Amino acid sequence: MTKPFRVPMTHVSTVFSIGRQAGRFGVLLALLLNCFGPGMVQAQEKIEAPELEGGVAWLNTAKPITLKSLRGKIVLLD
Repeated sequence: MTKPFRVPMTHVSTVFSIGRQAGRFGVLLALLLNCFGPGMVQAQEKIEAPELEGGVAWLNTAKPITLKSLRGKIVLLD
């Protein structure tokens, strides 16, 4: 019976290292192309959300809800 072929671990780690470096280069290249590509869009002026006024009685809260009290929380508006 013949012995199975085994790749020395030094070769395997070199292959994985090259793959990691290629992946990092690909991510960097994609980021650079995205930054300098023709698809750049100018940021729009910041618009502040209006306060919730009226129609919120059904929310079962003891006090009125303000945007400040909702900051940092996940809010779903339908």
